[in-house]
Amino acid sequence: MLRSQDVEETRAFLGCKGIDLELPSTRTSLDFSIGGAYLSGLWLGYVRYGAPAKVAFSPRSSVWRSCDPAAATGATGNGAASCGVHWIQLPLHGALEASVAGRVLDCGTRCGVVVSPADRAILRSEADSGRLSVSIREDALVMHLAGLLGDAPAAPLRFDPEMAIDGGAGQRLYAILRWAASELDAGGMLADPRVAGEFERFVMSWLLASQPSNYSQALRKRDRPVAPRDVKRAIDYIHANLAEPITLACLVRASGVAGRTLLKHFREVHGVSPMRFVRNLRLQRVREELAAGKVDRVVTSAMRWGFSHPGRFAADYRRRYGESPSATLANGHARK
Repeated sequence: MLRSQDVEETRAFLGCKGIDLELPSTRTSLDFSIGGAYLSGLWLGYVRYGAPAKVAFSPRSSVWRSCDPAAATGATGNGAASCGVHWIQLPLHGALEASVAGRVLDCGTRCGVVVSPADRAILRSEADSGRLSVSIREDALVMHLAGLLGDAPAAPLRFDPEMAIDGGAGQRLYAILRWAASELDAGGMLADPRVAGEFERFVMSWLLASQPSNYSQALRKRDRPVAPRDVKRAIDYIHANLAEPITLACLVRASGVAGRTLLKHFREVHGVSPMRFVRNLRLQRVREELAAGKVDRVVTSAMRWGFSHPGRFAADYRRRYGESPSATLANGHARK
């Protein structure tokens, strides 16, 4: 993305992405480099300054922001630029200190830092330091969270800022991300969009499952025993016929049990009724198409997935995802 020894060029580059750079003095010698790869909703890269540096992340900071005057002032119409992001900063070598959410973290071999969209954060690094930087678009992560929960999150997702990397799930995620960075740099299998998409979803699932957040308890409640066979049969029917009319009577016939039994088992396993599950899954399919810019009109996707009432569909969509379907489509076209 950029390699520079020019302080003002580096400051301008970071500034348009909502990141402020401060050096110890005007005579500081800088050797800045940043490089990485963009997936659909995730950016994975490497950052070093070659000098002692202090960088401040604002709630509007995003690696997706374009380096132009409109983006720098927040006037851009690009939805990808205006969307909030979750940052993960993982030290590779050298000292790194993070101040976020009222806490000061000494990040080294012991921990990394997670910065949620609403947080302001300050990172201080030494001259010989370098770090792995991961940025996940808030809308992509919220959509993934909704799929795991079976319903739309009621409050913004916020993670505990301290990520332990000296053991457990955090250490394994750290190793996986380091491998992925080298794989992307070498143009390996992660360059294949199909593999990259699966990897992105894997990282989001791992992060949501392992890093403490305000949804950790809700996600733990979703870890239920294996679904009864009647629920599995109903789910198989739903996936096979999602674009076709589906009624509760259809699901009862497919499941092979009484309606009351299916409702009870479905709520025990998925936390919602069978028909709410169908509606949520259809909303998710529409959002995936809109976010990818695969259609020209919202109504095309909505009708394909069984939404015949535009007003009711738009209201449900906004309630679930916090934005209008037309806004998602505009962002999808902007990213193409």
